[in-house]
Amino acid sequence: MSLAVDRTQVTSMVLKDNFFVPAHPIAMILVPYGLYLTFSSYLCPQTCLSDQIPLGGLARYLGENFNFLMGVVSAIAAALHVGEAIKAFYLSSTVYNQALPSVVLWTLNVFFFGIFGFWPLAFPDYFYSVANSYCSFPGATCFGL
Repeated sequence: MSLAVDRTQVTSMVLKDNFFVPAHPIAMILVPYGLYLTFSSYLCPQTCLSDQIPLGGLARYLGENFNFLMGVVSAIAAALHVGEAIKAFYLSSTVYNQALPSVVLWTLNVFFFGIFGFWPLAFPDYFYSVANSYCSFPGATCFGL
């Protein structure tokens, strides 16, 4: 029985050691802010959320009136971010055999920004089909194509 990794399960492509595509800067702002609203509405809706911040009043209302629901949403968000980061670590280190700096960057990128940081690694065939357009989009950055 062979323990070799079958690359065809994910893609037939071989990615470079330094292949890395950080999340778009807009996602770098919106995703952590959304996580802040989600976790704060569950953990401390009275003290952490103000009407002065965008969607703060809504998040506080949801946390005060539907705290259990916001706890479930928070747990799902946390589980997804951690699970995606573990999968990114596995894909970048084991499946694509990337260099350690790229593995660390992919893991952190996916942990903080979720699917918005994960999709180029998770779907490299699709990413390469749109890479020219995506990488020329204002604010987007691509390494090791």
